[in-house]
Amino acid sequence: MEPGSLRVLVVVDFSTKMAHFAPCRVTITAEETTKLFISTVVRLHGLPSAIISDRDPKFTSKLRQETWEQYGTRLQFLFAYHPQTDRQTE
Repeated sequence: MEPGSLRVLVVVDFSTKMAHFAPCRVTITAEETTKLFISTVVRLHGLPSAIISDRDPKFTSKLRQETWEQYGTRLQFLFAYHPQTDRQTE
């Protein structure tokens, strides 16, 4: 990867506080984000009952929402600095 083109997808289980970190490109698509989440988190722990995320278009797209609904996973979107997130990924 090009220098400066690397980001990290951070996933935190709010009940156990377990965190997963997955490197990704700045230009990662919604589909690639879903695949990365499945290979990083779902592979180890199974499907979550809910996903709470920011309002990044990678998570809010209709296709992504429908994909997770098919698996019985509820998506919830939060605003920045919302108390429910408790800044756990910061």
